[in-house]
Amino acid sequence: MRNDLRIKRITSLLKNYFNESEIDKFIRSSKILKKNQNKLSDNDILNLFKEIMGYLEAKISRDQAQQDLFSTKIFLKAERQKIQDNIYSQSDENHIDSLQKEFERVVKELKFTKNLYLDFFEKLDTGLFRCTLNKDAKFLEVNQALVDMLGYKSKQELMKYSWDDICFSQPEKSKFLKKIKHDKTVKNYLLKLKRKDQSVLQGSFSAILEKGGKKNNIVIGSVEDLTRQQKLQQKLKYEQELIKIMTNIISEGVITTDQEFKVTFINCSALNMTGYSEAQAIGKEIWDIFILVDPQTNQEFIPDYQQVLNSGDTFHSDHDMILVDKNNQHHFIRYSLSKLEGNNKSEKAVILTFLNITENKKSEKQLSSMKNYLKDVIDSMPSILIGIDYQGLIIQWNQEAERITGYQAEQAKGKYYYEVIPYLENHINTIRKAIISKTIQKIDKIKYYHAGEHRYVEVIIYPLISDKLKGAVIRIDDITTRVRIEEMMVKTEKMISVSGLASGMAHEINNPLSVILHGAENIQRRISPQLKINQQTAEKLNSDINGIYSYLQQRDIPQFLNGILQAGNRVSKVTSNMLKYSISSDIEFHQEDIKKIINSTLQLASHDYELKNIYDFKHINTVKIFPPQFPPVWCIATELEQVLLNLIKNAVEAIIAKKSADFTPPKIIIRLEHIDQKAYISIEDNGIGMNNQIKSKIFEPYFSTKTTGTGNGLGLSVAYYIIKNYHHGDIQVQTAPGKGSTFTVIIPVERFEHE
Repeated sequence: MRNDLRIKRITSLLKNYFNESEIDKFIRSSKILKKNQNKLSDNDILNLFKEIMGYLEAKISRDQAQQDLFSTKIFLKAERQKIQDNIYSQSDENHIDSLQKEFERVVKELKFTKNLYLDFFEKLDTGLFRCTLNKDAKFLEVNQALVDMLGYKSKQELMKYSWDDICFSQPEKSKFLKKIKHDKTVKNYLLKLKRKDQSVLQGSFSAILEKGGKKNNIVIGSVEDLTRQQKLQQKLKYEQELIKIMTNIISEGVITTDQEFKVTFINCSALNMTGYSEAQAIGKEIWDIFILVDPQTNQEFIPDYQQVLNSGDTFHSDHDMILVDKNNQHHFIRYSLSKLEGNNKSEKAVILTFLNITENKKSEKQLSSMKNYLKDVIDSMPSILIGIDYQGLIIQWNQEAERITGYQAEQAKGKYYYEVIPYLENHINTIRKAIISKTIQKIDKIKYYHAGEHRYVEVIIYPLISDKLKGAVIRIDDITTRVRIEEMMVKTEKMISVSGLASGMAHEINNPLSVILHGAENIQRRISPQLKINQQTAEKLNSDINGIYSYLQQRDIPQFLNGILQAGNRVSKVTSNMLKYSISSDIEFHQEDIKKIINSTLQLASHDYELKNIYDFKHINTVKIFPPQFPPVWCIATELEQVLLNLIKNAVEAIIAKKSADFTPPKIIIRLEHIDQKAYISIEDNGIGMNNQIKSKIFEPYFSTKTTGTGNGLGLSVAYYIIKNYHHGDIQVQTAPGKGSTFTVIIPVERFEHE
């Protein structure tokens, strides 16, 4: 009966710590129950209790063993004493047979749990040991992790040594062992150990003191290799710094966030683009520093960060966006969003990368503007310009070509040039020669029949000079007027002969002259120390642009260039005016808005003077006095514009001539009046004025009051010819020395029969 009560007490305690399966395993594995199937003595009960305690100790889980090993041992000892006291306080020994059967069921489970504990003990990365606390301090048990940590081949080899053999400092070892004796429990105690190869291992010890008999105390403990951890931490820190450096040197902006979309990292490019400092950005919600505006809607746009986080899909912006920085500056960007996920799947983040394409946008805009500008230049040319490839297929077709041939650009492109312009078919070899030899070829005076009359053209083939592109630009000029003038030269008076000759000379002179002027202007720009590209090029060549320019000044190179430009402009004006003076009478009149013509002329004059940098037209006060309503005027707009441009230029020149002696603010007044079905356009200046002798000769060809090299004397004579002969009008002049001049152009408003 007494044993029966003891067994019941033991069974009750087992149920507090094990489930039925574990109890069953214990019963099947118990040596006591196997030896004593019928009756258990007091000593058997005590041994059975020890088996239970051993099983309970082995049942400690892998995670709990590392953290609670020492506290559990103390708990087990306390429980052992309590159970032992309770067992021997009972007197009932009945039902021992039933308890034996119950224990048999527990034996098997105990064996499994013990193996599980041993497996955990061996496979744990942390070093585990049991050793004596006496003078020898020898190891009683070690796991493989500790063997590997100290660099030994086997457990047997390590267990030959004691604490004295593996501790670097005997005082430190003694201090550690004393602390265990005194405190019974030690956690995270730092102690240096010697590996087998005599290298240092910085260990973190946790240990508990267990009494192992009358003479020896037993220490149960664990060791963490801080040296390895420190190296791993250093390596991790190095890799983190490396990643940070790499992300800071790339041009793309990089921002990472946590799950709440608060900024955890931002690289230098992102800081520059957003305008924030790192301290200001870290911890902020990403939409507070990464502010986007959709240029298509001009509305603020917030990417769907949550969707990226949930789906894990990478998102790329489908069009360019505008990033508004801290200073409200706008930057065009392209961006992408991706999901970052750590080892723990609950650790999620968003990584945002974006690229500043503002400069690309500017370049694209400039390129587009340049393309439009070049197209406008090509379309504004009075010549037919045709671009062809190596095979002779048309790739460029200007407006003059459309006007003359009747083919629109879309219709002409892709066709052979001789299909659209048949008279070029007889000159295929010449055009091919220009493309192959890369030399300019010229075809003079091609005669063809068009619109009921014979006409003449001049063709110049300019090969493309790039090695990557093979083709040519064909320039076709209608020289019918020139040819007719040349045929009539022997029969006409001197002025007409000069006019006819001017038409031919203009084409021959303007081509090389434009090259000379363009080249001289380019030289001026490329030696200028003010241009950034010149500074950069000089720096690449280890030169000083200012020093180079000083040398050129010392050698009067800029003066020579100015001389070339001035002489070239003079020749250009001469040929231009001569050509204008030889205008054919086959001209059409249209109703035109006279106000638009005046405004257009002022704009041309402004651009002309700004580009040539001779007259400061921008600083001349130009006053326009126009009536609110003005009827359309029958005129030739381009010819009237030429007349007004010449008059405005003369007014500016008169103001400049007076400016050195008189500090009166320069002023030009343009009046428009409608009187007796005539348009009166007056251009008044406060320039130097003229006396009566000069006034009587100003409309004579080649008469000029300007110094040699600054005027050809044809401007006013051509203007007078246009107004008098083409528009049946007149030009009147009112002037006085030092009082300025007023030129009034008078033309009929209504249509008239042109003779």
